[in-house]
Amino acid sequence: MGTLLLTGAAEGLGAALAETFAGAGYDVLGLSRTDRASDRIGRRVERAGGSYTHLVCDLTQPADVTAILRPFADRIDVLIHNAHVLAIKPFAETTASEFEQAWRVACLAQ
Repeated sequence: MGTLLLTGAAEGLGAALAETFAGAGYDVLGLSRTDRASDRIGRRVERAGGSYTHLVCDLTQPADVTAILRPFADRIDVLIHNAHVLAIKPFAETTASEFEQAWRVACLAQ
């Protein structure tokens, strides 16, 4: 059917999105800062019928993103930006700086 580019490919929502799209006939390109979850996501995608390619890249480095995606650019049909910063604490204890960092990653990939 096509290819999904999923930023923030990791356990949880990212893995579920990858598996769901694979089940709908998509191959998945997963992009994250590490390859920590790549094997587990790859198995889920393959069980659902798709192929998985994991790309390690920091979204805050535009030149690196361009270089790593260049070979795949003509194949990407869907983009899901799932990059985020996880802060496990009550909102009232979140500093303005922590909130801004989470917002920058989610909205601007910075």
